[in-house]
Amino acid sequence: MLGVLGLDEISGKKRLIPSFSSETNFCMNSLRSSYKVAKKNHLRSTEKRKSTEKRALEKKREVLNAEKRLSESDLERDRLCVGLKLVAMLRLLSRQLIARQDSKAQREMARRERMEDLRAKKKTPSNIDVTQFLMLHTRLVRNPWDWISDKILIGVMPIKTHLNHASKIIQECAKRCGDGKSLGLVVSVASEEELAGLNIVLDPVTRQDWEENGVEHLRISLGNEKSTAKPNVKKSKKRKAVSWAAELTTAVRKIKQCIQVGSCVYVHDTIHETGEAWVTLMSYFTTHGNYGFDTAKAILQKGRSRIKPTLQQEQRVRAFGSYFEAMRDE
Repeated sequence: MLGVLGLDEISGKKRLIPSFSSETNFCMNSLRSSYKVAKKNHLRSTEKRKSTEKRALEKKREVLNAEKRLSESDLERDRLCVGLKLVAMLRLLSRQLIARQDSKAQREMARRERMEDLRAKKKTPSNIDVTQFLMLHTRLVRNPWDWISDKILIGVMPIKTHLNHASKIIQECAKRCGDGKSLGLVVSVASEEELAGLNIVLDPVTRQDWEENGVEHLRISLGNEKSTAKPNVKKSKKRKAVSWAAELTTAVRKIKQCIQVGSCVYVHDTIHETGEAWVTLMSYFTTHGNYGFDTAKAILQKGRSRIKPTLQQEQRVRAFGSYFEAMRDE
C-alpha cells in the first residue's frame, strides 16, 4: 500500500500521504542505489590509484636501474683508470729497476776494471820481499783482529796470499756466532789503491773473495782526516751531504742490519791501522749502539788498545753524532 488520501498540513490540499513502510522502502532503495554508485566510483578510483601507483613504482624502478647502470659504468671506468695507472706505474718501476740494475752492473764492471788496472801496476814481489814483509807483519801485528763485542771484529786489512786471513776470520766468526751464522759483512775503510795492495808486498783479500764465501763487502772512504765540518742535514735530503757523513751513514746502517740477523761484522782500514775503522765503529756505537762517546771509546780501547785515534778523528765522530741526531729529528 502506497499510502492514504489526506489533507496536507502545509498547503491545505488533499494529496497522497505515503505510509511509513513505503517511505522507509523508498529511502532504503535510494540509499542502496547511492551506495552502489559510491562503491562503483570508489572501486574505480582505487583501481585508478593502484594503476597510478604501479606506474609510478615502475618509473621509480626504471630510474633506480638507470642510476645503478650509470654507477656501475662509472665504477668500471674508475677501475679501468686505476688499472691503467697501475700498469703505467709498474712499467715505470720496471724501467727504473732495469736502469738501476744496469747502472749497478756498469759501476761494478768499472770498479773491477779499475782494480785490475791497479793490480796490473803492482810489481811481482821477490821471495826476499815476501819474507821481510811476513817477518815485519808478524812482529808488529801479533793479533790481526780483536773482538769488540759478541758480533763485531776490528783489525787490519786481511791478507790473502800466504796468510789466508779470509778463511780464518770466517771460521772464527762461525764458532763465535753459532746457529749456522758466520761472517755476514766486511767494511773496508780504505781507498781502491790500498785494497789493490799497491802499498804492500802481498795481496789483500778482494771483494770478489768475500762474495765467493757468501760475505757482503762494503768499501767506504772517509777522505781527508782534517775534514771535520758538520754536514748539512737539509742537503743530505738531496743527496748532497758531505761524502764522509753519507758513507758513514751507509756503513752504520749495514752493520746494524747484519747484527740484527745474528751475523758477525769485520771492520778494518789499512795494514797499518790508521784509525778509520775506529771512527766507523765509534760512529756505530754512539748512534745505533746507544752508547755515550766516552763509554764507546772505552769499549774500543779495551778491545783494540793498539789503535791510537787522533784528535781530528774524535772530532769527526762527534760531528757525525750531531749529524745523525739532526737527521733523526727531521
